[in-house]
Amino acid sequence: MPAALNIHNTWALLTVRRQLTLDDPTIGRTLVQRSTALLDGDSISEQSRRELTSIVYSLHTDGITGNAITAAVTEYEAQETLEAVVARDADKLECLVQAVEYRHQGIDNVQRWIDSSRAALKTSSAHRLADAALAGQPLAWLTPPPPPA
Repeated sequence: MPAALNIHNTWALLTVRRQLTLDDPTIGRTLVQRSTALLDGDSISEQSRRELTSIVYSLHTDGITGNAITAAVTEYEAQETLEAVVARDADKLECLVQAVEYRHQGIDNVQRWIDSSRAALKTSSAHRLADAALAGQPLAWLTPPPPPA
């Protein structure tokens, strides 16, 4: 019972104070090590196991790798690196291709979607890909080329 109570208290604390492991990454690493050891054993109840699994998952996504994810999102939103610009172009191209496919299926009112996606493109490569998507038939790439004569 004491292990279950401690696991529940830890789970409740991390639910309320998600920033705790970001403030001190050593806490997150220590919790993952100790939690993994408990999960490897058979001394805890199913409820404690579920709570502990949630703790480990949260620590991996927030406490340990959260800084890297936050940095990547910040870089993407700032649009100051070529990688971030290309990633955003890829997102906008995906939107454009989806709108072209909808238009091909007879869905109206997608032209503004196509236009706004195209206008958001920054790189010349993305513009060329958009031109090809707009000029071609959607899903034509699924048709195999004719055999050589």
